[in-house]
Amino acid sequence: MNFAETIYDNFPTIIELLSNVVAGIMDALPIFISKAPEIISKFANTINDNFPTILKKGVELILQIIKGLIQAIPTLIKNIPKIITAIVDVWEAFNWVNLGKKAITFMKDGILKMVSGLKSAGKNVLESVTNVVKDLPGKLKSFGSDAISGLGNALKNGWTTVKSGAVSLFNSIITYFKDLPGKLLSVGKDLVKGLWNGISDMTGWIIGKIEGFGDSILGGIKDFFGIASPSKIMRDEILEMYKDKGITKIVGIESRGFVMASSLAVKLNAGFVPIRKPGKLPAETISETYGKEYGRDTIEIHKDAICEDDVVLIHDDLLATGGTMLAAYHLVQKLNPKKVYINFIIELEGLKGRDIFPADAEIDCLLTLEGK
Repeated sequence: MNFAETIYDNFPTIIELLSNVVAGIMDALPIFISKAPEIISKFANTINDNFPTILKKGVELILQIIKGLIQAIPTLIKNIPKIITAIVDVWEAFNWVNLGKKAITFMKDGILKMVSGLKSAGKNVLESVTNVVKDLPGKLKSFGSDAISGLGNALKNGWTTVKSGAVSLFNSIITYFKDLPGKLLSVGKDLVKGLWNGISDMTGWIIGKIEGFGDSILGGIKDFFGIASPSKIMRDEILEMYKDKGITKIVGIESRGFVMASSLAVKLNAGFVPIRKPGKLPAETISETYGKEYGRDTIEIHKDAICEDDVVLIHDDLLATGGTMLAAYHLVQKLNPKKVYINFIIELEGLKGRDIFPADAEIDCLLTLEGK
């Protein structure tokens, strides 16, 4: 088999090979194009860097080619008849009619296959488009259903969250108002306690002022009469008031009431009975709790200190608002004495302490002032 027959028999393969080569070149063409500037730049740089060497070698190569051609001319001339005969033989070896026929047939078959492929591809594309259009309502329906379902779930979950938040907020409000009375009560207690502490702190100041007021009065009396002990004068005055009353017990209220009451008890030959604050008396006691202008207080007396036959004189130094003396009066009355008298050294008439006592209570004061 000669060269022409080999090409003829393998023409389809050669065409396919060339097609693959072209396809490969086309596939690689974008990459080649993107790399072309870099390749050209590197090639140009290489040429520029090696141009003297290349030029020298080029000249040498051309001279060798010319020299070789010159040397080969005799041989070429000698072999011209053989070259011409070979060309003629190759030309005659080809059946150009069949080759052209087969080439046209291959081209026709290729075109037909291409048309069939295009037809098949068009059919596939058309079927794909048809299927897409056909399935579009269902997909849109499914999409709409999913969207509505998602929206419904979102609204449902959102409503649950809002409902939960509202319930939590409502519970917080209820809890706040539920706890509010306790908080207000606590605030009220703290406020009252603060007021009470403030008033209690002022108690000493008030008592000090009253004591100072009493001391100033006593000092004035002492200076006026020129006596060293005005208490003896006042004691004797009180004795004149009660010496014929049959007094058997003198009750003194803690603590300034003890001074004059004990002195009167000695002079009247009567028993002295102390009224004290809780826990200060040694034997069994009874008690009385009362309200004061700044709170509540309690006083106690021995349970057996007074009997039914006793005539009692209750003494204190000052009648201001009268709360402590009224409590002492009630406490003594619990022991059922025969008679009870009440006595003060000084009465501050402007405070109207006398008005809180029962109408039948017998109250006497040594001095009456308009103090408030």
